Amino acid sequence: MIINGKFDNGLVMTKKEIQGKKDPSKTYFSLGVIADNELGEIGCTEDVYNFCEVGKTYDFATAFRSEYQQFLLTGVTNVHKGSLFPAGAETVVDKK
Repeated sequence: MIINGKFDNGLVMTKKEIQGKKDPSKTYFSLGVIADNELGEIGCTEDVYNFCEVGKTYDFATAFRSEYQQFLLTGVTNVHKGSLFPAGAETVVDKK
């Protein structure tokens, strides 16, 4: 079963790509997001990963897939104005 939902006002602080351990040809994506003064790393689709920028706040569409016990950010529904970093500032993407 897939349960769809939403997650609002998530400030993206990190982005991470991880190669699969069982299947090295598979890549998994996640974002480090702050919400309600807590930071958590949440899996996301490649499209969400590519769209989001570190230091910006977004509203996300979510999905929980009960067969895999997996929670994912599946889309961006709103981009909030403003940023933590000035235009042109470098951001770091963690690739392991």
